[in-house]
Amino acid sequence: MSSGRNPLRTPSLYDGMEGLWSGQAVEPSVRAARLRLLDSKPEVRVVGPTTDRLGRPGPAVTVTETGEFRGDPVQGRAGVVEHELVFDQRTGGLLAHEPVLLDGGEHAGPRPLSLGHEMLTATRVGSTDERPR
Repeated sequence: MSSGRNPLRTPSLYDGMEGLWSGQAVEPSVRAARLRLLDSKPEVRVVGPTTDRLGRPGPAVTVTETGEFRGDPVQGRAGVVEHELVFDQRTGGLLAHEPVLLDGGEHAGPRPLSLGHEMLTATRVGSTDERPR
């Protein structure tokens, strides 16, 4: 499992959104549409203002999902994962994502257990041969 990714076998809307946010530049209108979609889902809870691990302020939301883990040798064993997403308060861009195991799964250790933490940064440049500053 790569850091910051959903460990559940069946991909979810939230895993897909996190993957798109972290894998490409997202235009402001698309960011706004994604945030509206998150806001429309009853399972998404606004945690409130927070500061990510790099000290950047922004609102955080959490989503809790239950499902079978990828690669788990025990067929059908369920786990509960809570995803925390932190957004830039100015732009709505995703700053950080952390899946946290709340229950189940084969991972040893006390619960809650962080399954990885991904910090994201985005910079626009004028051309493909220009390096970000």
